[in-house]
Amino acid sequence: MSDDLPMGWVETELGEIAQIVGGSTPKNSSDSSNFEQNGIPWITPSDLTGYEETYISRGRRDLSQKGFISCGTKKLPKGSVLFSSRAPIGYCVIAEDEVCTNQGFKSFVLFEGIISEFLRYYLITSKSYIESVASGTTFKEISASRIATVPFPLPPLNEQRRIVDKLERIGDRHRTARNELSHIPKLIARYKQAVLAAACSGKLTEDWREKNPNLETASELLKRISIEKDSHPSVLEKPWSLPITWTWAKLKTLVSILGDGLHGTPKYVDDTKYYFINGNNLVDEKIIVKPNTKAVSFDEVQKYRKPLSSNTVLVSINGTLGNVAFYNGEQVVLGKSVCYLNLLEEIDKYFIKLILISDYFTNYATQTATGSTIKNLSLKSMREFPIPIPSLEEQKEIVRRVEKMFEKIDMMEQEYQKAAKLCDRLEQATLAKAFRGELVPQDPDDEPASVLLEQVKSQRSKGKIKSSK
Repeated sequence: MSDDLPMGWVETELGEIAQIVGGSTPKNSSDSSNFEQNGIPWITPSDLTGYEETYISRGRRDLSQKGFISCGTKKLPKGSVLFSSRAPIGYCVIAEDEVCTNQGFKSFVLFEGIISEFLRYYLITSKSYIESVASGTTFKEISASRIATVPFPLPPLNEQRRIVDKLERIGDRHRTARNELSHIPKLIARYKQAVLAAACSGKLTEDWREKNPNLETASELLKRISIEKDSHPSVLEKPWSLPITWTWAKLKTLVSILGDGLHGTPKYVDDTKYYFINGNNLVDEKIIVKPNTKAVSFDEVQKYRKPLSSNTVLVSINGTLGNVAFYNGEQVVLGKSVCYLNLLEEIDKYFIKLILISDYFTNYATQTATGSTIKNLSLKSMREFPIPIPSLEEQKEIVRRVEKMFEKIDMMEQEYQKAAKLCDRLEQATLAKAFRGELVPQDPDDEPASVLLEQVKSQRSKGKIKSSK
């Protein structure tokens, strides 16, 4: 590494440029007297979950004087760099004021001549390497002695400042770009729901109906299959007015069977291709076997078999409401959180799917479901759910148009994913350039880092550390 360093830089180790300090937790963390409001700021890795700021002044809880003394954690001066060393490795912030931490950190109390922000950027860049040299099987942890040996490229002090200034200016642009990109998934979801709303209300196919005025109406369709149209579309207020050729029908009138899965637990086995399926297994129109999905024997499948068909739609009615999948002959046992709809042949299952993934169904399910922590949509509510019905031909046309529009929307989402990944790569490339000495020019008038390192060693021998950022 030394041969590749820029002019004026020197290779050293993290343990040479800082004192590495651990933290602690009061022995009885359930004792409320160990904590108090406006006490001694105490940081844990969980305080940094989703935390995007560079600096931190306190966590969710402060230690009381009793808690501080009992656990023996140390106060870290302003400007110390806090690096989470387990569960997970890699959170990194700078102490805005004096703080202490729990045992989940290895913190760096810096000597004069080492800029806190420069070290923070380097630790963020080195996260993957630090994880690779950490120990542990269940979860990784980096010890103080091991992190002390991590290589550290030390530039002259003035170059540290130039690098930090450039990274912060580039970082502002990256954050602006990320902020703009973060709105796109919400816009995509909103656009899809707007398409579904137009599909469910008949607005999407207004031009199609004008070109096909003599097709069978929905009322004629329901009469032909001996279903009376529903004059009371919902236990809620009527959602909207339908085109004259459409009508309302309760879901129970559009199915041959509507039921749910097993109220109980089948016998689980190992090494089988048969599974016990619940609502969270219904993903993107398919039954997905997840890692935590329980296996069952074929005898259990036979014992609890439901009369499913190629025109069956599955929908989750417990927990997460509204996951949808089609049945494609899978040999499975359905749990009670799955409702199965065996639709009549005259009802297009793909059209019903569009209804079920729309905000219209979500709102209906939310308002009629019971339970506070875990929502449950009863079979009665499913049976009473009012469906806006056009002719079978228009159902198929709606499905065709929605799928075509969703293809374009999905392409937009793919472009968003590419842009987000590009942002990640640009940030990583920028940081890599910074620590190769390629981000800012070297100044031959800067005092070499070798002199700075000797000064740091002198401070270390005298026990002197920075008292401020």
